Amino acid sequence: MMKDLKYDIRRGADTYRLIYHARLKSWILKGIIKRYEALVWRSGLSGWRKPEQLEELRPYFEQREEEYLRRKREAAKPHLLPKKRIKNILIIDDEGDLCWLLSNTFREKGIIYRLPIP
Repeated sequence: MMKDLKYDIRRGADTYRLIYHARLKSWILKGIIKRYEALVWRSGLSGWRKPEQLEELRPYFEQREEEYLRRKREAAKPHLLPKKRIKNILIIDDEGDLCWLLSNTFREKGIIYRLPIP
């Protein structure tokens, strides 16, 4: 029965007539129609109502909000790159003491290194 329902929608200065339930559902789920920004009328109603007040449309608004919150949580999570093991370290500097210091530091940390070729 719901897919046969037709609505008139008033949004701002625009009025859309004879919109099927399926299309209105997709507009709600896509965020085209949001809470508190439209009015709907269908047969059986005594006048224009907010779509979020209608029992048959309320679940779509809730589903849309859950999806929005899920995306917001996903965006807030830090996207960490997987740790990669360092395969090679090349130390190049014209100061031999700095190269020696860095190579000793890596050796103390357990990182294998190759001595520079003289």
